[in-house]
Amino acid sequence: MDIYLKNIAPNPLIGSLSIVGEVWKKELHLKPENYIHILAPSGSGKSTLMGILYGIRNDFKGELIIQGESVKNSSQEDWSKLRSSQIAIVFQDLQLLDELTAIENIQIKNQLTNAYTKDEIVKMAKSLDVYELLDKKVALLSRGEKQRIAILRSLCMQFSWLLLDEPFSALDEVNTQKAIALIKTVVTENNAGLILSNLYSDNYFDYTKKVRMA
Repeated sequence: MDIYLKNIAPNPLIGSLSIVGEVWKKELHLKPENYIHILAPSGSGKSTLMGILYGIRNDFKGELIIQGESVKNSSQEDWSKLRSSQIAIVFQDLQLLDELTAIENIQIKNQLTNAYTKDEIVKMAKSLDVYELLDKKVALLSRGEKQRIAILRSLCMQFSWLLLDEPFSALDEVNTQKAIALIKTVVTENNAGLILSNLYSDNYFDYTKKVRMA
């Protein structure tokens, strides 16, 4: 799925946007199956960008073009279809439902498409060492445990792009490497692209393109 950002500038940041970055007020082409790293200092709007790409923010100037069509004014129904089959995400604030169990959170997207069986989800959970947590309420989990559940939830659906907003910030090196390995496997299986944003340069993946926001 081809994504093209054309002179995008989020309304809340227009007065403070840096013109030296490679995202805001620029033209940026995100090609299918690319691995994109977005290096974004605090306050430069990386979570805002993720919200725009995921269709939950439309408070911006410029054009977001997906598969050759501008989607800025697309309906919520159209965006829901994209989010259920084309775009997966790990939010910086995770956006898990505390009152549900871990497995119930994971199944939210998967139940729409039945992309994975329960056994397949269990296998992935074991690879991230969260199998024993599946029946626990999310409210009882640590930040690092929640982050692994959020990663697992994002992978349990079909997608063309995986958006990752500081996905490993609460994980130690061992768990980070386990998460990276699983992400690589699932992204490859989907013939998908990946966009990861964080505050620092990293070598988590073999990036096709590295982009600075400021």
